[in-house]
Order: sequence, then C-alpha cells, then structure tokens
Amino acid sequence: MTASVAEVPVLAIEPFPGLDALGAWWRDLEARADARLFLAWPWVGAFLAEAAIVPRLATARADGLLVGLGFLQDAALRRHRGLVRSRTLFVNQAGDSAVDCVYPEYNGFLVDRRFGAGLEARMMSFLMQSPQARPCDELRFAGVPERYLDHARATGMAVRIHNDSGTAMVDLDAVRRAGGDYVEQLSSNRRYQLRRAQRQYGTVGPLALDAAADVTAALRFLDALADLHQRYWTGRGQPGAFGPPFALRFHRRLVAEALPQGAVELLRVRAGEQVVGYLYNLVWRGWVGAYASGFAYGDDPKATPGYVCYALAVERHLALGSRAFDFMAGESRYKTSLGKPGERLVWFDLQQPRLALKLEAMLRRWKGSARPVAAEQEE
Repeated sequence: MTASVAEVPVLAIEPFPGLDALGAWWRDLEARADARLFLAWPWVGAFLAEAAIVPRLATARADGLLVGLGFLQDAALRRHRGLVRSRTLFVNQAGDSAVDCVYPEYNGFLVDRRFGAGLEARMMSFLMQSPQARPCDELRFAGVPERYLDHARATGMAVRIHNDSGTAMVDLDAVRRAGGDYVEQLSSNRRYQLRRAQRQYGTVGPLALDAAADVTAALRFLDALADLHQRYWTGRGQPGAFGPPFALRFHRRLVAEALPQGAVELLRVRAGEQVVGYLYNLVWRGWVGAYASGFAYGDDPKATPGYVCYALAVERHLALGSRAFDFMAGESRYKTSLGKPGERLVWFDLQQPRLALKLEAMLRRWKGSARPVAAEQEE
C-alpha cells in the first residue's frame, strides 16, 4: 500500500512518556511493522527497564497515527586521548559501553510497513537537521540493515563505519519445499561431519533436545549456557558475551518476561544424560534468531557440539512451522556451513561537517584504514 499525500508523516523529537505509555505505543506500532525481536517491545522494554535510562523519542505520525518510532540517548564521547570530542546521539542504545554490550541486530527505526525504507531515510535526515536534535555531532546506528548505509550516504554527510558483518540463515520454507530434510540439503562434507559427530555422541546415549518449559527451567539453562560460553571465550582471551555484569542481568530479565510470550527459547542438547550444549534463541513471528550458545567441548575435535546442537534446533523449527532460522551476524564457520548468506548489518556514525571530525577522517585515510584508530570513552 502506498501512502497518500495526506498521510505524509510529521516528524518530531518527543520526551519520554514513561515505560508503560511507551510500551503501549510500541506494541501498537509493532503490530503494523515488519521487524525482528530486537525492535519489538519484549527486547526494547526489557532493555529500557534494566538500563534505567530516560531517552527521548524520534517519532513520525500520519494523520495522528504513530507510524515511526525509535528512542534516542545523548552521550559525550572522547577519542584519541581526548583530542576528538563528539556529542553523539545513539539510536536505540544507552550510549554507555557497559550497557550497550548486549548488541542489538536488525536495529533501526520501527516503521509502519506502509511507509517502509522511505520513512527510515526521512527520520535519519530529520535527526541530523532538526534543531530539536542539537547539539549533535554524530548519529550512531548499531547493527542496522545495509540499506541504512544507503540512507546515510544519500544525506551527503560523512559516514564513519565501525563494523559490518554478513549474516547466515536457513530458509525453512525453502527446505520444506525441497522435501523437508534439512541435513540432506547441506554440503556432502558437512553432512559427513555432522553424521559422524552424531554417531559419536550416540555411543554415549541417545541425542535429545529439551526445551525449557517454564521460566525457572529457562533461567537454569541460561546460567549453564553462560558458564560454558564464558569458559570457552575467556580461555581464548576474549571477554565473552556474558562477561559484562549488565549482560546477564538484562538477559535474565528478558527471559523471565519474554519466555511466557513465546519470544525466547532456551534449549539443551544431551547425549543420554551428558550435556552437549545449550542454545538461547530469539523467536518472533516465525523468525528464529540464534543469539547465544554454550557448548561442552571435549578432547575430540571431531565431536563438533555446535553443529550437532544447531542441526537439532533447525529440525525443531522445521517441525514447529517457523519460516527462518537466522544465525545472525558474524563470520563463524558453523554459520556459513549450516546456513546461506543473508542480509549484511552495519555499525556506523553519520557525522555533521565538524572540523575535528574531518581531521579525524583524514587521519584514518592516511593510516590506510576505514576503521576507527583509537578507542572511545564516555564522559
């Protein structure tokens, strides 16, 4: 449906109306929008409640109806040991690295599907030009679809890219149309490795997948997943997704609130009574997002618990009638082995024509890199 001229949205920046009121607005709009869980109220509401921030709102209204929405948080950032200072407006983030560690994907503005990408572009341009948004040197977008980069470049302003990543997914509807056997549609090498691992686990006991039936069980699974996840990543010198204190608090809240709505699931895979691994998936309107995992690695590199766990999860959602199983952002080998390329996601700043930012961009080009050359800090 194409919006008529009378329906051209009016854009504004509005004060925070309170969590309950915003929840009512958000849920009403998400019913008319095409978005994944990261832009649905279970995620957004849990994030705002746990972060305890009071953001402003970017809104679009057509004939009085809310058709576009995002929340905005201001932060003063310093880069290059304080030589570059930036007043940054974060879209759907807290502007605090200790809180923004939960990394939303498929982020952006929540928009009525009648208006789509055109309204996204208008809202971005509005935030860079409106006196209501100032002072703002940079507008930060995290984990947004690649089309947002096109919107940004169309403004003619500078773009500072932090990161970009491919995604991988399994089109479950396509698997069903091809006969419904997911494993048979993998490459011959992947099928061999997966079946070898399944046989190996089968010597311990039958492979089984358990879904947490209630919040108590789901939180128990989440804690066990986080423990395995952290052991693996800290063993490789990385902080892990559950390293920051805020991360586990947020996810425990999200699971407690969203599991009864069917918006998240916690799965355990075992061989007999031996745990193979845990999966934490987001679930929204037939879309399943593989958010986090924890695997019980042994001494045998051929055991590949990740492949075994995710293959069972994909087969679970084939049976449940889900439409897509999304491994989301990242270049991990298992994602490209078990899924096919999906959308690209981008993390970037849209910048005002400030002298300090221009000089910083020149320095990055001189160093031969399009990536940031120094860490930033919140003031």
